[in-house]
Amino acid sequence: MAMKKRFSVFGLLLPALLLSCGTPQSGLPVSSSQSPEQSSSSAAPSSESSSAASSSASSSQSPSSSSSASSSGVSSSSSAPSESSPEQEQVPDIVLHGQFGGKTSWDNKQMSANPSASGEYMILSVGLCQNDVFRIHFRNDSWYGYSALKTSIPSGLVTTAGSGDLIKVLQTGLYDIYCAYSKADGGNIYLSKVGDYDPTVIPVTGIKLNRTGICLWGNKMVRLEATILPSNATNQEYTLTVENPKRAVVVNGWVAKGETAGKTKVIATSKDGSKTAECMVYVGDADVPPFSLFGTIGGQAIAMGDDTYGAINDTGSKYIIPDVSLSAGDEIKVYNTATGKAVEKYSGVPYSVGITEAMEADLYFDVLAKSLTIVKK
Repeated sequence: MAMKKRFSVFGLLLPALLLSCGTPQSGLPVSSSQSPEQSSSSAAPSSESSSAASSSASSSQSPSSSSSASSSGVSSSSSAPSESSPEQEQVPDIVLHGQFGGKTSWDNKQMSANPSASGEYMILSVGLCQNDVFRIHFRNDSWYGYSALKTSIPSGLVTTAGSGDLIKVLQTGLYDIYCAYSKADGGNIYLSKVGDYDPTVIPVTGIKLNRTGICLWGNKMVRLEATILPSNATNQEYTLTVENPKRAVVVNGWVAKGETAGKTKVIATSKDGSKTAECMVYVGDADVPPFSLFGTIGGQAIAMGDDTYGAINDTGSKYIIPDVSLSAGDEIKVYNTATGKAVEKYSGVPYSVGITEAMEADLYFDVLAKSLTIVKK
């Protein structure tokens, strides 16, 4: 197909040239005659139909430096931009629309706004397999495919497919893909292979810890465990490191007090993808916490003298008890471990807080104000 030959190094022909021709040119960005939902059919790429070419033209700049009249963010609106005020046009969702991983169904991979270039969108380190086909799809029924590719793309990575508007992947790998779009300039696409990709490997998308905060004193130790996401990710390994090893140490997943009091973090890092999660660690300088909670907590009776919910200084007069599971009907009180007495609201009446709903929360006790603040997570 002669589509690719009709384009300069930077994409589409100038609008003026298009107007002088009088008829739509093959190889220009095309406009879908179907809605995005209709175009997501499971038909083979060669059977997808395209309508007459758009009169949009591509930018004369590379994607990394292109400017656009479109919004720098992605709008969920599916209506076409206003032709009378292109500077205020709302660009709809921008996706890779194609058949991926040997599937015959048509799927979307969401692109996001490039924070470094207004009007430019990107998807980074996306895994593509040999013979995958796709186009950049704007959900206002416009798409940009092989004809909008920059000629500076290394050869041997992709080719044309289907009716000519599809991009076919020749090499399996991880790709960075950029596109620029505006009502005035049309669209253009740049892609590069940035790494290897094994479609049999399920990558790690995130990691979370069983605690987001812990308090330590004396010989107390707390178990810290991470969960890799998704649960079926191929590599389930992670490491735990301490930001300030003088304040806390990690031994076989247990966190213990270090040499000095203060605050630090334990950071969980997945071996695949280097995803991270953090747990704040509050370390006291005594064998017991200065304050502790008692009463009914999490539906369980906690006696005075039980330091399960010990508080360690956070800032100033505030002491924190992180990651507390509360139940409706709980009644929380505070006692001073040095005196062994309950903190009183006023003479003879212990300070207490009633809980009306179940929640996970961080609790802050202000020793000067004699108040307990509950911060729901």
